[in-house]
Amino acid sequence: MPTKDDEEQLLRSVAQQNAQSIYIARRRAEEALRKQTDWLRVTLSSIGDGVISTDVEGRVTFMNRVAESLTGWAESEALGRSLTEIFQIVTEQSREPVENPAQRALNAGIIVGLANHTILIAKDGTEWPIDDSAAPIRSEKGEVLGAVIIFRDISERKRMELERERLLAAAQTAQKEAEQANRLKDEFLATASHELRTPLTAVVGWSRMLRTGKLDDESVARALEAIERNATLQTKLIDDLLDVSRIITGKLTLDRRPIELAHVVSDAVNTVRPVADAKNIEIETRFDTQAGPVLGDANRLQQVVWNLLSNAVKFTPKNGRIEVALQRVNSEVEVSVADSGEGISSEFLPYVFDRFRQGDGKTTRLHSGLGLGLAIVRQLVELHGGTVNAHSDGPGHGAIFKLRLPVLSINSAPGNTTAAGDLTLTRARVTDGLSIDCGPTLDGVRVLVVDDDSDTRQMLKAVLSECQADVITAASAAEAIQEIERRKPDVLVSDLGMPEQDGYELIKNVREMESVDHTARIPALALTAYAKAEDRVRALTGGYQVHLSKPVEPAEFVLVVANLVGRGQSS
Repeated sequence: MPTKDDEEQLLRSVAQQNAQSIYIARRRAEEALRKQTDWLRVTLSSIGDGVISTDVEGRVTFMNRVAESLTGWAESEALGRSLTEIFQIVTEQSREPVENPAQRALNAGIIVGLANHTILIAKDGTEWPIDDSAAPIRSEKGEVLGAVIIFRDISERKRMELERERLLAAAQTAQKEAEQANRLKDEFLATASHELRTPLTAVVGWSRMLRTGKLDDESVARALEAIERNATLQTKLIDDLLDVSRIITGKLTLDRRPIELAHVVSDAVNTVRPVADAKNIEIETRFDTQAGPVLGDANRLQQVVWNLLSNAVKFTPKNGRIEVALQRVNSEVEVSVADSGEGISSEFLPYVFDRFRQGDGKTTRLHSGLGLGLAIVRQLVELHGGTVNAHSDGPGHGAIFKLRLPVLSINSAPGNTTAAGDLTLTRARVTDGLSIDCGPTLDGVRVLVVDDDSDTRQMLKAVLSECQADVITAASAAEAIQEIERRKPDVLVSDLGMPEQDGYELIKNVREMESVDHTARIPALALTAYAKAEDRVRALTGGYQVHLSKPVEPAEFVLVVANLVGRGQSS
């Protein structure tokens, strides 16, 4: 049997073997932990986000290189320091400190994230926009041992967001500009149609009347005068359209020569003076005859000054005043045209020289025209190397336009001059229209003609009178209402585009009067230069029975009026 010593020796041997096994197991565990820690450190050091870990008291236990770069702290100097010292964050707008997410993760034991627009302030004061999240570090038993915070620089993302916002804003602006340009184009086309058709109405109408041979000498003279006046007006409109086309396509050429601008301005003043005298507008001139010569196209520069003066006369009321001055300003010659007219609103002033822009593009506008004159002025002045600008203190305070051209040096030579290209207009042959035989006579029919254009009113009155109608005329919607209240007409013929109240407002008021008085509806004809499909629909839904586009054949016009009163067949 083993002795007691043998048993003790055996126990000691077993204990030594167990101790050695435990030691080996512990070393293996420590080595495994070290390898895992090294692997984790390498992994955390190689990722693109910043990583900082802390113990349960919030002291730094680890930082990877990205965290070092963003915070400005080296891991060696950060270890053992409070995370709040290493990781300083504030809100972008208010600059108020933000509660440290790692501390919140330690306190609440949950994963937390930063709100948007958080700024990390580095050790050297550099600021980084970041987002991050923090989570508690737990033992196998669930005890909180510390926290880890992961964060990243979002500067590039914010830059891309700002760029996206900028591109979106630019796209929205471009869309608005395109919509505005499209609207202006539509307004211009409607205005151009109106302005070209209106003089044609008088020309075609009076021409047909002359061909009947039934006009007396006084009516013939009035007809010829109206035809000439409206043909001249339409020529000016076409010239403006052609000038704009040449300017846009770069085909406008100038015959440059040394000229004295005083002669050009004087000729332009003399050209518009009769129109100004008709409105009793005083034109005062002040010329510095020693201002010096300029190099330019005399005809085009006269066109510029004429446009400015015509614009001033148009927008200056009766008994107004226009001042025209020419003077030397340093190395430039300045021409200014100041009026006491309607003035320009601050909203429209920046666009006063733009093509297709008008301060009033509605059917109730007070002044005719295409709205191209000032755009042509700017283009011609700039082609001469000059500048032009406008100023107004607002509606009712008049306006002043100033153009400046460089003074021609005494030694300067005109250089190569290019004569303006010849323009040949092919006249369209006017087809024969229907003769005015007045088959449907209008004797006893009272017709109220409403149109703000006097030539059109007179022509329509002559056509209807020729067919024995009793014709009343009115120059505005207000006058028309007075005439209807005085003696109700059998037929109403009205233009649509008129100052203050247009034809749409007129028919609306007429239909309301009839509804209140319980009277029969007056057959109404809209005779207008607004000829688009939507204009026709609007006129018919507004209360007119018929919509006719200007210019209209007199025979067709008479037949439509006769149909409106039930005399479509020969009586």
